[in-house]
Amino acid sequence: MKKLFFIASITLVVGLTSCKKDHNCTCSYPAVSGIPSETILIPNSSKGDAQNACDTYSAVALLSSGSCNLN
Repeated sequence: MKKLFFIASITLVVGLTSCKKDHNCTCSYPAVSGIPSETILIPNSSKGDAQNACDTYSAVALLSSGSCNLN
């Protein structure tokens, strides 16, 4: 019984931890000639952290009428 409880506890902890992986943020800059778009790698991050980073890139892209989206 103790062994079952231990295994269940470990499984629960592993299941509740957020998965960190590489994410891509694709930005387009329609007002800048020569740089139509770029993909920025956001390594080893949760989806929420990657979205925050991509939102920051998007704020910069807005200066040239651009935008960024997390893929």
